Amino acid sequence: EDICTPLTMDDLEIAGVTSSDGDDAAGDGNTSDDIVIAPDRNSVDLRIERSGEDKPRIYTIDIQVTDGSGNTSTESFEVVIGKQ
Repeated sequence: EDICTPLTMDDLEIAGVTSSDGDDAAGDGNTSDDIVIAPDRNSVDLRIERSGEDKPRIYTIDIQVTDGSGNTSTESFEVVIGKQ
């Protein structure tokens, strides 16, 4: 049975994040942990530092929503970071 209930922010979570660059790729200051998803999966820290190459870094963030009946849907969003 499908129960129509209002959705809240508690029904959303970050299902995953990918980057067009490797975690310690050229142009990010020789650092790691470019993507850090919070333990509650409601926020993410992304490295914005860019140097060297002129091409942007593109992060793809997958957001999943689950309703009161357990139905899920996922949508992807892009965040583009240009050279600073």
